[in-house]
Amino acid sequence: MQGLQSTGVAASVKHFPGHGDTELDSHLAMPVVRGDLDALRRRELLPFAAAIAAGARTIMTSHILLPDVDGSGPATFSARILQSLLRDELGFEGVIVSDALDMAGASGELGIPAAAARALAAGCDLLCIGTDNTDAQLDDIVAAVERAITAGELPALRVADAAARVAALAAESARVAAAVPVPVGVTASDEPPVEVARLREAIEARPGVVVRERRRLIALRTVANIAVGVAPWGPAAAGAEVVELGEGEPLALEPGVQPVLIGLGVHRHPWVRALIAQTRAEHPDTIVVDMGWPDDAREFADIVTWGASRAMGAALLDWLERSAS
Repeated sequence: MQGLQSTGVAASVKHFPGHGDTELDSHLAMPVVRGDLDALRRRELLPFAAAIAAGARTIMTSHILLPDVDGSGPATFSARILQSLLRDELGFEGVIVSDALDMAGASGELGIPAAAARALAAGCDLLCIGTDNTDAQLDDIVAAVERAITAGELPALRVADAAARVAALAAESARVAAAVPVPVGVTASDEPPVEVARLREAIEARPGVVVRERRRLIALRTVANIAVGVAPWGPAAAGAEVVELGEGEPLALEPGVQPVLIGLGVHRHPWVRALIAQTRAEHPDTIVVDMGWPDDAREFADIVTWGASRAMGAALLDWLERSAS
């Protein structure tokens, strides 16, 4: 957090007041966490208190219901949780950011415009709307906020306070960023060099993995979590030629070519596990790479990268090239 903020990037500590004890995905439903304030203080609130003490600039809310604290709605809509607990008790003075309001845990019944007004009223300063936006949707949100102010459901002073906090954060971040020295030979518009060698050290490989000179990179296309969305990842993002393969699509390989199956959480998808088993049966030299958070993927993956960014994709390509025989 301190590293990010030293460059003008405001870190976001999330999801308040603690999402760790949930069983449901708040993108799809509203999780419930039992436990009164004393239980929260002993457990969930500890990392938030530490982050606030260390200077966190933003904290993100959670779309979870805590009925023993406030049963009226999820934390994102709870003034008792955001104002009484986060502001007054924990002393947080930074920007409170809502979790994405397109998630079912927030707008499933209200709709996004009404959820935006309610989140502001509860204490959110900066609204995360989601990734699939239109001008018309944003206009609807502004109109809903204005209606809530007119109806007395959202104090105008609350909106002014939110705007002031966001403006102050933007100004502070810009000031800090402007003071960060630019490395010699790199302009502000240049992309920083990829530290492939350092990233390569994080790659874990099963002992005895053999990489062939003739190989085909095959990215397994699975449904992305709504929070992740669709974005280039792995070797394809790093510019490599990669074949994409989705559920039910056949895998065609030239004779003598080693398949390198690359996925995200390969153990989570039945069709991926079945494809891995079939490909290994037909091509014993198959390599399976997991670029997600592997958990139990070790049973299925030969290589684990602990990340799927463009930089890690470049590191994986470099690792494969160095390991080829």
